[in-house]
Amino acid sequence: QSRATSAGPVTRPSPPLAACMCGGRLWGFGGLASWNVSAFTGNTSVTTGCAIHCDGTNLYVSASTFSGNTSNVPNTDFSNHGGAIYSACYTVISNSTFYNNSALGSEGGAIYFSGNMFAGLYNATIVAHQAQEGAAISSNHGSASGPPISSSILSGHPHGHR
Repeated sequence: QSRATSAGPVTRPSPPLAACMCGGRLWGFGGLASWNVSAFTGNTSVTTGCAIHCDGTNLYVSASTFSGNTSNVPNTDFSNHGGAIYSACYTVISNSTFYNNSALGSEGGAIYFSGNMFAGLYNATIVAHQAQEGAAISSNHGSASGPPISSSILSGHPHGHR
């Protein structure tokens, strides 16, 4: 099992013209991934989860900022979801800001929740994202009601179903 933790203001931009295959900056599999007071800005990913891609672990994000991240570059494959975050993990995101992220030709401009694991979004600001579907948030979550979203602001998503 792995454990990744960040504290303190940290910015993790990709090098110019860099594009990762999956999880532009961070990819978690197994264990615990926890990010607090971090900034993920200007990352690109060829496939899913431009800033964070999480599979089979626990993901906790708090007091963090995600801006200008783009997944599905240069492709427009409809299976490449999650402009900032793609999560198939137990996920809790709180007190965070998402601005101007995109999943080109796909779903979840800011966030894509996959699978049947718990996923919750609390006290978040989600503004100006683009995707073919789910401009801000998209999910294939197994729950009939989808992931809970509480005390959050969603605004200004010019492209894709909101």
